[in-house]
Amino acid sequence: MKKSLLFFCLASILLLAICPPGLASVVYEKNGFTINALEGEVGAVPYQVLVMFLPPTADGFTPNVNVQIQPFAGTMADYTALSKQQIENAGWKLLNQATPGKDVVILEFAGEAQGFGFHWYAKAVKDGDRVYLVTATASESYWAELAEQLKTTVDSFKLR
Repeated sequence: MKKSLLFFCLASILLLAICPPGLASVVYEKNGFTINALEGEVGAVPYQVLVMFLPPTADGFTPNVNVQIQPFAGTMADYTALSKQQIENAGWKLLNQATPGKDVVILEFAGEAQGFGFHWYAKAVKDGDRVYLVTATASESYWAELAEQLKTTVDSFKLR
């Protein structure tokens, strides 16, 4: 009996030692699967953390939401001004801007890239010397149909 108990205790300790702590999974209910999250360390360059896709629309574009971590030591006001300048420089139109929190900005904009009309909805969240940028993109011709789903996904982003 003592040997069985000792074996069980040693096996449990070994199992705990080799299992990664806090391994997170992403659950896709509608598609019928889960997958472990793939996560790396944040460094000094922008880092594309996550990209999620919807099925392609009839115009051939695949609507998506992505999360990027960008090093940025400036203020949220600086980041917002830089983002708005980049939108303007690209020839795109800023449609809406909201500031739902001290270190949060939401920008909605539309324009043409590579001869194709796009619509974007982005939420930027400042945390220390980095910004988490969550962006939804769809073709302009399908934005009205997909906006609620894409915006809800972007708006669901929260820091832990």
